[in-house]
Amino acid sequence: MYVFLSEEWIKAYGDEWNKNERLLNDLKRFSARIKYLVEGNEAKDGVYIKVENGKVVETGKADEGNYDFVLRATLDNWKKLATGDMGPRAAMLT
Repeated sequence: MYVFLSEEWIKAYGDEWNKNERLLNDLKRFSARIKYLVEGNEAKDGVYIKVENGKVVETGKADEGNYDFVLRATLDNWKKLATGDMGPRAAMLT
C-alpha cells in the first residue's frame, strides 16, 4: 500500500493507467501534464503525471511549473471518490 499522492503512489497510478487498454485507446489523441493535490495542503506541491497520446510517460513530485490540469480536492472528497461514495461528475462540482 502506498501513501496517497506520494511519488510511489503516482508511479503505481501511472502503471495501472498504462495497463488499461480501453483507456489508452480512448485517449490516444490526448496529451497533458496533470497535477494532483490535496486542497488545503498546497504547501506540499502534490504529484503529477505526463500523458502523451494517452499513455503515462512520466510521473513524479509536482513543482510550481505549468500544468494543463490541476485536480484538487479535500482529503475527505478524495477518499469518497476512491471508494465510490462520490462519482467523477459530483467531484467536479465540489
